Amino acid sequence: MKSIRKYLPNRVTNLGRPPSLATENLESMFKWHYRPDEEVFSKEIKAKLMGMAMECAVIFFFRNFSYTFGGKLFLQDGGGPIGARLTMALARIVMQEWKENYTKILENSDIEEFLSGIYVDDGRSLHKKLRLGERFDIEKKKFSWSKENEEADMKTGISRNELTRKEVQIAMNSVNKDLRFTMELSSDFHDNRLPTLSFSLWEGENSLKHSYFEKGM
Repeated sequence: MKSIRKYLPNRVTNLGRPPSLATENLESMFKWHYRPDEEVFSKEIKAKLMGMAMECAVIFFFRNFSYTFGGKLFLQDGGGPIGARLTMALARIVMQEWKENYTKILENSDIEEFLSGIYVDDGRSLHKKLRLGERFDIEKKKFSWSKENEEADMKTGISRNELTRKEVQIAMNSVNKDLRFTMELSSDFHDNRLPTLSFSLWEGENSLKHSYFEKGM
């Protein structure tokens, strides 16, 4: 509040009880001192005030989500309910911010992303496999190659698929401390096809192939 407190209206006197949610008419019951309009409603200050109001609203709702089960009312312990408009909207905002920052990592590393997409808490990205010897540097926020790392990879016999999974996962998890991603390869599945939402992917000769996919019930 420190950066915006001086722009907010303040009570002329602090005598008596303070305003609360139970106060029906703040204007008539309390006298206020307002800042000049041109100062309060400048573009920058208006954005800060709106941001603070939105933050208060989000915190309030996420602390007070409730649900019924067996005829009893429960307060949700953490997070938001799946399917609620507020939960969906915030998830999209968080994922969009994550995607923009992850894209910067790829651009700084000269890695071209051929296809990308995010869906609520899911993401799809298509780019070339990392070379043996490539690592993600958390400090520099980029992928880089070294001869020493390449020799180490050749000794361990790690495949480029596994190396890519390992290093890309580190990069993805470095963007937002509250988000942790898991990754899947086509080789993780018995038919070597990667199921993703309503279709599956697999590697063809110099191409990617796909077909319809439906999860078993």
